[in-house]
Amino acid sequence: MAHSGKNKPCPCKSGVPYEECCGKEESIASAGWVPHVIEGGQKDDHHVFSIDQMNTVLNRVMRAENEKPREEFCGLSSTDMSSLLYHPFDSPDVVKFRTDIKEIPDSPFMELFLKLLNVCEGKGIKLTATGNLLRNFCRETALDYYSLDKIYDDKFIVRFITSETNFDELHTVNIISKMAGYTRKYRGRLLLTKKGQQVLKKGISGKDFLNIFRKYSFEFNWAYRDRGEDLRIVQTAFLFTLFILKKYGDIFRETAFYNGLFLKAFPMSLNEIPERDYSSPEEDVSSRYSMRSLERFAWFFGLADFNVSKRKFFRATCQIKKTSFLDDFIKFYK
Repeated sequence: MAHSGKNKPCPCKSGVPYEECCGKEESIASAGWVPHVIEGGQKDDHHVFSIDQMNTVLNRVMRAENEKPREEFCGLSSTDMSSLLYHPFDSPDVVKFRTDIKEIPDSPFMELFLKLLNVCEGKGIKLTATGNLLRNFCRETALDYYSLDKIYDDKFIVRFITSETNFDELHTVNIISKMAGYTRKYRGRLLLTKKGQQVLKKGISGKDFLNIFRKYSFEFNWAYRDRGEDLRIVQTAFLFTLFILKKYGDIFRETAFYNGLFLKAFPMSLNEIPERDYSSPEEDVSSRYSMRSLERFAWFFGLADFNVSKRKFFRATCQIKKTSFLDDFIKFYK
């Protein structure tokens, strides 16, 4: 702000002389008065500062501090991080989701989602007494889903699928499809809703993808899939995961690289892990983060690719990079 003369009105249009308005506030900060304000000091040899003026200065200082890029947040400020964590779908100044995407990736989630919608067409598919998908359907779907896996024999995998809950990926898709409003249970059968019928007729739109993406990232509990410690911050930080993937994911990098960035940003997550003889808190948090955020979120939804040989299963030594779809779907303004 340009300084006015001693007795001229302050440029902020308050009608008060500059030295009695912004000039006095600036003198507090420039004279190193912030520490004294924090300690409760209210005057020096030349000025007497009101509580309102001191609060104004403190608010300015705190706001400026919160808006500074932070190295532990990979260049995001504390304000940016707060928006991503607590208002992920309502922070247009920080992140934007595109719904005008013409092509949705052929991801593992979408593969199973479309398979499920197709069998629900017409009269729907019969469910078990507990409301789950029938075992035979789960096994047939597993054979198709794991058909590219040449390390494990398909029959070996299918042998362990005795119910829907044994096929975690399909079980998750079934839950999300109901949460997002594409299927519904009715009289012992799983049926398509109007939204589900529309998807089969016209394909998955950008709005459909965002709807599904929001249900999985924001409402579904990720810890349910592995039954481990809640570690809610892993899921709450889903946009931070996508931010660092966009920033560093042009080339394949070890998953340990992203584990390290997460631990650096959220070291308090280590306090949520109980002491164990066989592993450290760092190892446990890294394992949960890799599984939940990188594999079962970013890769599962086609936002990341793994450099994995001959298998779909995740391993800690895998390398990961972003997909072009991630760049198209999400834009960060930082």
